[in-house]
Amino acid sequence: MVLEAWPRKYLVLALGALLCINAIQLCHYLIDGQSKGSTLRLLLRTAITAGPHETSVGEAETPAGLNALRPSIGEGLEPGRGHLAVQKSALDPGLTSAVFILFSWNYDLFWTSLQTYVAAGWGPRLIIIDNSKSRRVLNDAKVQSMVTEIIPTRVQLTFSQLQNFIADVAIERDYKYYFWGHADVALMASNATASFSEEVLGCVERVMVAEPKWGILYFTYDWFSAIRTDLVREVQYDTFITVYMSDCDFYPRVRAAGWSTLQYADHCPGISPRAYDMKRAVELPGEYEAMREVLEREEREEDIERNAWKRSEWRDGEDLGWDNWGSASLKYFRQKWGSTGEGGDDCAEVEVPALDDSMMLKQQPFQGRAKRAPARRRGARLLQELP
Repeated sequence: MVLEAWPRKYLVLALGALLCINAIQLCHYLIDGQSKGSTLRLLLRTAITAGPHETSVGEAETPAGLNALRPSIGEGLEPGRGHLAVQKSALDPGLTSAVFILFSWNYDLFWTSLQTYVAAGWGPRLIIIDNSKSRRVLNDAKVQSMVTEIIPTRVQLTFSQLQNFIADVAIERDYKYYFWGHADVALMASNATASFSEEVLGCVERVMVAEPKWGILYFTYDWFSAIRTDLVREVQYDTFITVYMSDCDFYPRVRAAGWSTLQYADHCPGISPRAYDMKRAVELPGEYEAMREVLEREEREEDIERNAWKRSEWRDGEDLGWDNWGSASLKYFRQKWGSTGEGGDDCAEVEVPALDDSMMLKQQPFQGRAKRAPARRRGARLLQELP
């Protein structure tokens, strides 16, 4: 019996030794693999964070006068590198607002406009929403060197969708307020020694104290304006209205919700910052009065259609799509507000003067419109009408 047990005993010992060897090899493998894996993960994390352009960003070629006015980006506010950057408010707790520019078409005109935003002192607060089909500015080294962040849209959005997009960014980052500026305007301060951004920020802070229910503060209408974040938590753009008439729908609803829409000149005397409309890319001189003269001449230019800069980049047939979409938006707007356009201004038909000299809605949205039958009934009726 003892002799019969020996082979079995040796077998168990051999199996045990083999298991120990395998366990030791496994430990070495895990230790080595963990180290390599950590290195790999670190490299991947670095690559993802850095984005496709890890090389240094060169200085933008700005006119000498504008370059002299350009402020530094500031510590902790590095330009975006082709990815969704972290919340800047987390890097700089004092940053309670931002300036959004919406870019969709015509890089040359946008570039002219952008230089005036930077010269105005907005560089550390500038966020570009790249809504172009080609993501033209997303990885543009010149633009990256001048702004704080570039956020791409996943698909090309309409104007109203873009407005709600930046409102959501402001809400997520808990800005007190934010600025929205057109990508086809040039900003200028009151005089050669003033700073556009300092004038505007000072005005907004004054209004914050004096007007507890301020919602929007216009600087040259909404070519450049300040929007209170608490407002867009409550009221946003109607996305069934794509571009034109969207302001005629949004601002009356803002006022109807109890928020004020104010002109800066009525609340901030002593300053006169200005946004100039541009119809094309132009070379802007660095000297203040010379630049103002160029911009005023461009505004008076009548031989260039105002939106030619946009239409020039639409592919064949795209103009028909946008025009038809605009016509459908106008039809929807008229059904919503009961306007007819007979007086030549649908906007003026949305509100009427109230007893306290303010404005009030002429009617509630869709008031008086006959309610449609439920979809199931409509479908059943259509089936009955079939031969």
